[in-house]
Amino acid sequence: MMKKGEFRIAIVILTVIFTVAILFGGYSAYKVYAIEKPVKAQLSSLQSVSHVTVDKEKKTYGISMKLESVDNLQSVYNHIEKVLNQRFAEDAYDLQIIDNRNEKLDDFYAKLQPVIQQAAAQSEFVWLDEQLSKKCSEMQLVYDLWVDEQRIYIQIHDGEHYLYVIINRSDINSNSITR
Repeated sequence: MMKKGEFRIAIVILTVIFTVAILFGGYSAYKVYAIEKPVKAQLSSLQSVSHVTVDKEKKTYGISMKLESVDNLQSVYNHIEKVLNQRFAEDAYDLQIIDNRNEKLDDFYAKLQPVIQQAAAQSEFVWLDEQLSKKCSEMQLVYDLWVDEQRIYIQIHDGEHYLYVIINRSDINSNSITR
């Protein structure tokens, strides 16, 4: 039989285990039902979004979104960002936009990256527009380019396939290209 002191120690240990389990379960439920599911539902309701995943990664949330073909990537991205900023601090999430590339668009983008990086580094957006126009017409692609204070937005269409590139202007030298 257990002595009185041993019994109390067992009760304390069981209480600590039970408390930790409740706290961990409560946090997990909060994370899923108060953050992840509402964010996923709100983003999924946007017309241009076809799929959303929300995953907790260390201190940030990884949010991955597959977009349909859109007319104005800048407008759609800014709307998505506005929705996310209502729920998170700017550094509390990492947004990844997934497009519908084919091999032709992948190859084209690989060849175009130096042009994009040079234009971004030197803020030569008129030159970038001219280069995109020239190279896209050679390959029978349709493109759109938008630039604001924060980002460069490029979308290129090849029939049903499309490529979206969003480059943070403040991070041009640190390889922060959203794909």
